Amino acid sequence: DRIEDILDYTETDTGRLIVSENEYILSSVINDIIVSRRMSNKDDAPELIFDIDAGIPSVLLGDEKKIKKILKHLIDNGIKFTKKGGVYVRVYTIQKEYGVTLRIQERDTGIGIAEEELGRIKDKFYQSSGGRNRKAGGLGLGLSIVCGMVSAMEGFIQIESTVGIGTTVSVSIPQKVANEAPSLAVDKRDELCLA
Repeated sequence: DRIEDILDYTETDTGRLIVSENEYILSSVINDIIVSRRMSNKDDAPELIFDIDAGIPSVLLGDEKKIKKILKHLIDNGIKFTKKGGVYVRVYTIQKEYGVTLRIQERDTGIGIAEEELGRIKDKFYQSSGGRNRKAGGLGLGLSIVCGMVSAMEGFIQIESTVGIGTTVSVSIPQKVANEAPSLAVDKRDELCLA
């Protein structure tokens, strides 16, 4: 994983990141991440909650691998720096003339990032002076890779954080739509019975 992170970071840093465009099913990507996390989760891991809009188009057109890596890095970062509370991931789309804007929002109750450090997240091999990444392990490349990938896909990222309270990372990425049918729909609504 670390070697792959270094390769990803190098590609984003040198502007050689190639963005592909293929049909993919977002719900399948998210399911893969959930299964992977479930298998690697420790007993003391913070709670991970997904909130996925059922109206997301069932098939999107974009770079599935990069979307998966963005989600993975955001979740890994949230979990890595959260000791109490949890990590909340909201995924939804906004209809646009080109297709949709895919919105991914990761919110955690972790240690947060100091205001003066937020502007340095894009710096090479960034690590906070307080040893944020050294204490938790890792190379400190997660958010830098996310920033690079989002930028390469002509999207944007917003980070809000308060030390000791948590961090919210919001990502917006334009995607084309291959199938507009909602990713989750109720078949035979007339026969549905809820209690």
